[in-house]
Amino acid sequence: MTFSHNERFLGLTVGVPLPKDQFKVIDIVIYQKTINHQFELFKQQPFVFDEASPRFTFCKENIYELLFLTKEMVFAYNFEIGGDNMRLIHKIDNILDKQPFQCIFSED
Repeated sequence: MTFSHNERFLGLTVGVPLPKDQFKVIDIVIYQKTINHQFELFKQQPFVFDEASPRFTFCKENIYELLFLTKEMVFAYNFEIGGDNMRLIHKIDNILDKQPFQCIFSED
């Protein structure tokens, strides 16, 4: 579970554990803060990127994009659009041995 930088959204992944410390994300769930400072369901949708890390970070430039890490790349997923949309941010030259668990990005 993670908050957007402006704390307007709260997001989490829903999925199932797989063998060898792997995890399959099935759904993305996003909650939005209300005027009363409570969180209500904003969007829940299927997630189609099998090898993405189960933890993500909200993109600072676009609060509707989530940043994910796979063994081969960093990509942005727009939860407002949903589906299989993906914007490549960085291709990893030295491919990781297994699925990463989370991604932490610097402020810049």
